[in-house]
Amino acid sequence: MRRNNTWPTEEGIARGTKVLCQIDRGADGHTGALWDEKGIIRWRYGLRKNGPGWGRGNPFNKRDFVVAEPDAGNEVIIRRDSFLPPVFNIIGAGTIIGTIRMRSMFRNKYTIDIDEMNSLTFRMPLFTTSFYGESSVGTEVWVALGPSKMEWYILIKPGLKVWPLVPAVSFIHTEWWNYG
Repeated sequence: MRRNNTWPTEEGIARGTKVLCQIDRGADGHTGALWDEKGIIRWRYGLRKNGPGWGRGNPFNKRDFVVAEPDAGNEVIIRRDSFLPPVFNIIGAGTIIGTIRMRSMFRNKYTIDIDEMNSLTFRMPLFTTSFYGESSVGTEVWVALGPSKMEWYILIKPGLKVWPLVPAVSFIHTEWWNYG
């Protein structure tokens, strides 16, 4: 369901949660940081080696994507669950709390389903510098690129649960950067 008005309101801009998702330069493109609007690193992310062996859903043993607080406290793990179609589980405190599904072979449409939240659909049209995540109640997350594709400025609607939504969006950013 597409809406005509997808821009955030002035109140949404003033009161919404603002995060900069920045992939580390000079690295392999799988590590980075999530900064708050005051310029403080709130979380770091990267890859972690999986346990031994591989499963049918992860035949190439794709490593886990981990987002954690800088002091290695609270963390979210995003792990491949299915190869075709690509589905990733969002794991918090050892429990699956949501999923991320790639909906397009062009890697420009994803859905994020997190417990106790509306399902969000992200469409990232080619040659655009901004896009949004939309649910059944309207647009709830906005993303603007720039100045490089390694940086996504994220605005989350006031009142929306930030954790683990921000790790899910940073995972999509990393996938898009590395494979899109």
